[in-house]
Amino acid sequence: MTGMDVLVVVEDPAGYRAAIEAWRRTASVVEEFAPWVAVCRLDGAAPDVPGVRWYTGAVPQDVLLRLEPPARVFIAAWRDRQRPDAPPGGPTWAERGYVEP
Repeated sequence: MTGMDVLVVVEDPAGYRAAIEAWRRTASVVEEFAPWVAVCRLDGAAPDVPGVRWYTGAVPQDVLLRLEPPARVFIAAWRDRQRPDAPPGGPTWAERGYVEP
């Protein structure tokens, strides 16, 4: 799993700093939204840190519901950035449901 970006979710915000420092030993922290989540690029195996879950794709609904709304927005933005760009010649504005002013 080297070179893969993962979303790290810390279950207890009080333990965020210690958890992220443990991740820094085997991963590069790319982006943080303390004290809940961070995006890390794995340089080796993912560390086994108690109270931390990590995801390469969708985050389960039960996990999202335990987070504050700003952390959910951060996760949604991360997921949006993972989606491949639309190919050239994609849907027109009208096909997307937009109407000209």
